[in-house]
Parts: sequence; C-alpha cells; structure tokens
Amino acid sequence: MVVDLLEMRFNDEEVKRRIESADTSMKKRLASQYFATRLSEKLNVVLSGTQVSTKYKKLKCEYRQGKSARSDTGNIGREDDSELWVILNSFFVGRPGIAGAVLADAEEEEDYPDNDVVFNSSVGKSKTVTPLTHLADAMKEGMTALAASMSSVEKLATAIQEMKNAQLATQQLQAKQLTLLELLLNKFG
Repeated sequence: MVVDLLEMRFNDEEVKRRIESADTSMKKRLASQYFATRLSEKLNVVLSGTQVSTKYKKLKCEYRQGKSARSDTGNIGREDDSELWVILNSFFVGRPGIAGAVLADAEEEEDYPDNDVVFNSSVGKSKTVTPLTHLADAMKEGMTALAASMSSVEKLATAIQEMKNAQLATQQLQAKQLTLLELLLNKFG
C-alpha cells in the first residue's frame, strides 16, 4: 500500500495537481478525498481522505526522522536495512523541502555585492510617528486585509463546483463499497 500511495501521490498528474494547488483547508480536504478515492479504486480497499492524508504525513515524518538520524550520526545506520526506508528514500530523495534541505544557497556572495553598505536613513527619522498616525496605518492595513480576504462570486462558484464534484465522487465510492459488500455477503452468506 505504501508504494501505491507514494506512486499515486507523485506520479498521477491529477492527484499531484489537486494536492499541490490546494491552498485552503477545504480544497486540501477535497484533494485528500479525491486522492483516497483514486487509491481506493486501485487497491479495492475502502479508504477515507483522512486515512490517506494521515498515512502520507506519517511517511514523510518517518523519512525526515531517518534522514535526521543519518545526518546526526554521520554513518549509514539501520535506516538502510529496512525495506520501508528504501521505498521512502526512493520517493522523497529528490523532493525539495521534504528532508529539510536548504532550497537556496543563503551564503551566495554574488547576490549581495554591496555587503559593506550601511542602511541608515535620516529621511525616515525626520518624521515623527504619532499614535494617531500609527492607528490610521494599522486600520488601513486591516481594511486592506479584510477586502483581500473577501471572496468573489467566481471563487464561491468554483468552491461550490468542487464540493459538488467531491460529493459525486463520494457517492460513487459509496456505491462501489455497497457493491463490494453485496458481493461479500453473497459469497459468504
């Protein structure tokens, strides 16, 4: 199941797209539900979105712990002895950010050629900020944040459509579950 889960997570383009584009908690739940539906179909086992999401998080955690143990001790250790470690390493080794690796070189001197420049400005000091000015700036920032967080009609329509699609997928999964249960009942009953 671990191999199937990881293969589907990283190799199935639709699953990958939905998970990586999910930016709200609802979209993440819908993506997890879709992932679980696809994995359930492949394995002929009933899985929920929460189960799949939790299992994936545990696998990432196990990989990070193994990677951390390896870097702390400096030797290969027992991580390579387990079949699970080989599977996890084969899927996660090239993924940026999963193992806590630095994504960009922070010590690059070419990016900051003027290292000796001092950023002191007398322009900002000439103006004293009064509490009223500070309050007005805070209110302006707050109102801007509120306006940005309000959903447009298109976003609501998209969210409703995604909920409908998820509900249909859930109904289809439940129908398949019912069929499987009926087959089991006929077989053993």
